[in-house]
Amino acid sequence: MILSSVSLLILGVIWGTSLVDKGRSLLSRHHWGIFYASALILFSFATYLGARQFIATYEHPIGRFFDVGYVLIFGIGVRIFLPYLVSLIFAFIFMSVASAYNKKYNERFFEKEEIQMGGLSLLLVGHPGWIFYLPSVIFIYLVLHVYHTLIHGGGARLPVYHLWVPIAIFVILISKYWIANTVIWSLLRI
Repeated sequence: MILSSVSLLILGVIWGTSLVDKGRSLLSRHHWGIFYASALILFSFATYLGARQFIATYEHPIGRFFDVGYVLIFGIGVRIFLPYLVSLIFAFIFMSVASAYNKKYNERFFEKEEIQMGGLSLLLVGHPGWIFYLPSVIFIYLVLHVYHTLIHGGGARLPVYHLWVPIAIFVILISKYWIANTVIWSLLRI
């Protein structure tokens, strides 16, 4: 729950920043730094939570009977770190593929900082949140694109820029307060 709150805070700051011209300029200039700083903040909180859980486990009278390796690997590694490591891998895959296609087609699909915004959003929704996040972005973009084409005609570019972060916030909120209690979430969770 704490890591979800940290993710929401980071996404909220980035969303607010992206809505003003100076903030958008800041995101454009420092997109990689913002991505890595956000990942560092997230994994720092994860480390803090892991240390707290480790200490709490061995301060409890029954905790001294637990194997240290088991607590580190399954109690901390799998429960706290692995969901965000999996989403980090998919964020890097997304950013690599999106950068390659964007470069191949002369920056036609994404603005410079947009790829990192998408990757950061993928990271911060965690696993299995990214499985719901990507189809949501694609579906909402397609609906908006069809609407835009029908109303304004074809030819105009409809950017995804303002969809990445709000959809990530929505997916985190809905996954933590609704989908997390469903069978499908339990099946997808590591």
